[in-house]
Amino acid sequence: MLAKIEFPLLLAGLVIAGGLWGFEELMEVARATTPHAFDTEILLAFRHAGQPDSPIGPLWLQSAVRDITALGSTSVLVLITTATIVYLLLIRRPGTALFVFAAIAGGQVLS
Repeated sequence: MLAKIEFPLLLAGLVIAGGLWGFEELMEVARATTPHAFDTEILLAFRHAGQPDSPIGPLWLQSAVRDITALGSTSVLVLITTATIVYLLLIRRPGTALFVFAAIAGGQVLS
């Protein structure tokens, strides 16, 4: 009986310790010498060459990406709802998928 309790407790402790260690390693990388150079390079890749104030793509894409990074808009809601409905349909739960769709659509109409 004691062995059954000890293994899950040991496993949980190892998972927590591993997570804390991983977080500490990530913080070391974040505090490295030039983390901003990598970020700047990625951001400039999505801008017109020589015009860092002019993003590539249409205006609707810019606002959609901004909304996704802010996690508070219709773009995010549609993305998460679509993923959820597709998953529910793949596991053959069409009734639940319809319910999720109706609930989200109803909430959008009411707001």
